Amino acid sequence: MKSVKQRKVNLKIVRDLRHIYNGKCQLCVINPSENFGVDILESPHIEYFSKSQNSNSDNILLTCPDCHNILYKLNPIFNDETLSYVFKKGNILALQENKTIITAQQERPQTRMKTGSMVFLVA
Repeated sequence: MKSVKQRKVNLKIVRDLRHIYNGKCQLCVINPSENFGVDILESPHIEYFSKSQNSNSDNILLTCPDCHNILYKLNPIFNDETLSYVFKKGNILALQENKTIITAQQERPQTRMKTGSMVFLVA
């Protein structure tokens, strides 16, 4: 029988992140609550939970559904040094809010992509 690993996200961590970032997406800095009157922020893992088993606050982002969808569908690589996502075509989506992300390169695989200094924001 195959064992299944369950993803458990500590709701306190997510609530704390919502408070720290004032309900804003860490990527595009939009506050859905202000714009739409409802909190629709999502909390994806930076490094896939299936690979890292890490649900600590330094591996969780707050994103609006649009930014989360971009990350999910385009599967960029997170760059620990620049705290940004690097896409296959070279576009970069940097964290605009990063008070809780601690660069933990020793805890994450060393196979992460290193980038130059050119920065593009995905529209």
